[in-house]
Amino acid sequence: MSQVDRASEQPLVDQIKAIILEQIRVGELAPGERIPSERELCRIYGVSRTTARNALVDLENRGVVTRATGSGTFVREEESPAEPAGGASGTVGFLLCRHHFPVRSLREDFFYFDVMEGIQDVLKADGSHLLFQQVAGDDGEESLIADLVGKVDGILLAEGRSERLIDTSLEARLPLVLINPSVDRLKVNLNTVAIDNRAGAYKAVRHLIELGHRAIGCIEGPTDSAPARERYAGCRHALEEAGAVIREEWVEPAANWTIEEGSAAARRLIARAPQLTALFCANDTLAVGAMSGLDPLRRVPDQMSIVGFDDISIAAHSSPPLTTVRSPIFELGRAACRLLASVRTNESLPTTTILFSPELRLRASTKRL
Repeated sequence: MSQVDRASEQPLVDQIKAIILEQIRVGELAPGERIPSERELCRIYGVSRTTARNALVDLENRGVVTRATGSGTFVREEESPAEPAGGASGTVGFLLCRHHFPVRSLREDFFYFDVMEGIQDVLKADGSHLLFQQVAGDDGEESLIADLVGKVDGILLAEGRSERLIDTSLEARLPLVLINPSVDRLKVNLNTVAIDNRAGAYKAVRHLIELGHRAIGCIEGPTDSAPARERYAGCRHALEEAGAVIREEWVEPAANWTIEEGSAAARRLIARAPQLTALFCANDTLAVGAMSGLDPLRRVPDQMSIVGFDDISIAAHSSPPLTTVRSPIFELGRAACRLLASVRTNESLPTTTILFSPELRLRASTKRL
């Protein structure tokens, strides 16, 4: 094989490695001879810089080639081992994708802070370490993944919206587990750990219906978020099942998952639809914001019942304490980390999807109509 086959199911990075190994085997590249650089491989085979770099890094890890800074990459003088030499790094990469601006810091993100604690709980027991990186937007994804090759044993990718980022991770041959992905249709089946958003939203809205509410509004999360769309679908399912009226003007999207967005969205909804008696909010921060935005317009729960989603730490301490559905967030992080460990040690493991179902937590923000 002297050229790459783009119609082949074999990844391009594996094809490049196979070409170089074959050239070494037949003597086209002799021990000590310089092999083409990353830039030259890109030009010769029409592949990306990331593909070329990952091919050379993997060959170096296997002991087939050696790099000399400022000089190039050379075929090793001694006999090349057929299998990778060296062990695992003992580090797992946790990438949190952010496509909403302004980008929140981790300390403002109660959900993923708890996910990280679950990940660290498993890694601590294994004597491993965590490398955290927040990814904002789509820029620099290929170089980011290339920088992680050789530094981490696998990647936990949260809120992955970019197929390019996922493709780059797969091309780099890094074990990958997705956490709450926001990509609707993936080209390949991937190991995934997620919340059953539809089921959780259904339980939340069903609770409001059982309390006698029919004029129920919804504060959605960002419209480009798959979990937000799934939660809205669960909300609609509960309303349709009960024969309740569904009006588009009773639905208000939020640009971000923040308290400020929840407050503003609630005020817009009430100004547009004063007949509403209850609100379903796509997460707890939006719900806490909605309660603050309605005060003193509507007292919760006497004049407006509100239910959230996730049961983050502030939910039980809001005023009034928030009725919500509890997502097992800590357990989500633990499960994702354990699944990644299984993928790393068994490449033939069937693709796995772990789906957690939220449970209703009754507090003081909802009341019978």
